[in-house]
Amino acid sequence: MLNRIPLPAIANDKLLKLFHRYALIGGMPLLQRLYPVTDTQLPLIPNQKKSPKLQLLGTGLMNYFAGLQTEVFGTTDLNAVYGGRVVEHLVGQELYASQASMLFKLHFWVREKKQ
Repeated sequence: MLNRIPLPAIANDKLLKLFHRYALIGGMPLLQRLYPVTDTQLPLIPNQKKSPKLQLLGTGLMNYFAGLQTEVFGTTDLNAVYGGRVVEHLVGQELYASQASMLFKLHFWVREKKQ
């Protein structure tokens, strides 16, 4: 998920529309919008009034759009490049990869209101 890594290229709405069109043509989503849930019990109902996170299909795409490609290729310590910010993205990728159903939806939890 990319809310913690600056992505100036993805902030462009035209690019989001291009990703969506490509996904429709190719049948494979390259970008997912993940909406938060506030409930702690099933069923998980996404709150579409809250800000979504973006989940790219590949970490390579994420590196490219975040402008991290040269840093990733030039280091032996990925933690120094990412600083732990990419772990949530990688977990999301693994969860998607483990699902056989195209209907699988990934969500993330947030508090209803700040305490």
